[in-house]
Amino acid sequence: MTPFFAIIFIWAFAYVSVLLLYWQGWNRRRARLGKSESESESESESGVTIVVPFRNEAQNLPACIASLKKLDYPKELLEIIFVNDHSTDASAASARSAGEILLELEDNESGKKAALTRAITAAKFSTILTLDADSVVNAEWLNTMMKTMQNGNYLALGGLVVFKKEEGFLNAFLNVEMCSLMGMTAGGINNKKPLLANGTNLMFSKEAFIEVKGYEGDGYASGDDVFLVQKIAKKYGANRIGFNNEEESIVATQGVTSLNALFHQRARWAGKSKAYSFSGKFTTILLGSFNILMALLIILAIFQPHMIPFVFAMFFLKLAADTILTLPVLLRTNQIYLIKYLIPVALLYPFYILGTALLSMFVKPVWKGRSFQIY
Repeated sequence: MTPFFAIIFIWAFAYVSVLLLYWQGWNRRRARLGKSESESESESESGVTIVVPFRNEAQNLPACIASLKKLDYPKELLEIIFVNDHSTDASAASARSAGEILLELEDNESGKKAALTRAITAAKFSTILTLDADSVVNAEWLNTMMKTMQNGNYLALGGLVVFKKEEGFLNAFLNVEMCSLMGMTAGGINNKKPLLANGTNLMFSKEAFIEVKGYEGDGYASGDDVFLVQKIAKKYGANRIGFNNEEESIVATQGVTSLNALFHQRARWAGKSKAYSFSGKFTTILLGSFNILMALLIILAIFQPHMIPFVFAMFFLKLAADTILTLPVLLRTNQIYLIKYLIPVALLYPFYILGTALLSMFVKPVWKGRSFQIY
């Protein structure tokens, strides 16, 4: 075996090993931290403030509001705060019609983190649950998140997120990718090494938020979720971070509808990886670089047919690892129909990662009319 093939095999082995660790974490049952069933039962109905920041979401807010109205939770223990981040459409009017609290950012304030901070500061309850304005929830969502938070004695708790089902391959691609990310999110948290989080469905203690100084210090357009979780884990211990992977915890959010919007969103997400810990950077670089390597190997095999068996073996290893991680999440989120997309997504994903990496080096991502510097 030449050094070239040996290096690629080691690379592939590392990729598979990392995904298997996340899969193991997804399946791990976290131990409780000392609360009995009776204690949890007595606390099952505690006050919670749901925070919904928005910017130009007039099209999506009505569905979000309608789903929140159906929550099976005592009204006297529920506070909902909408925060308008300088919308230029009819979003504010839509939020105002909900009959809940509506806050407006000042002229010297902008961005999701500013909106969240404003609402969290004003919240009357000690438990915060963040939700994106383009998302919808089920009636039991709040109950299952609160009970899991209390049963585990957590200070921060993530939940499942999927994209709303729509026709077309792009939506299927996004949901397969999201299920993989959910597997990594839950796996990392359950392995006590949180790498990812999703602010579309994130519950945390207001006191802990204040103690770690909220979103201060990261300076990135995104990351309101993962950096907060990591700061809480660093101060209080990773065992105070939990993940609810029950079906009732699912939040369905709106996916992008074009390749251009997909690139800008993913480039914005990728920009925050510079602030990851060493292990986080290592994992991100390993997974991303192996996908880029696969794209280059596939291109090489087109011009060097003798490479096809080797490239096929590498692709099969990657597909197997991706499927092992993604399939349990597909089943839990009732998206078994996406199984038929696993192979085409696995084939296209390396080129998607390669394209995003290249384009993000030359183009500033734009999101909701604002541009962001990521490098």
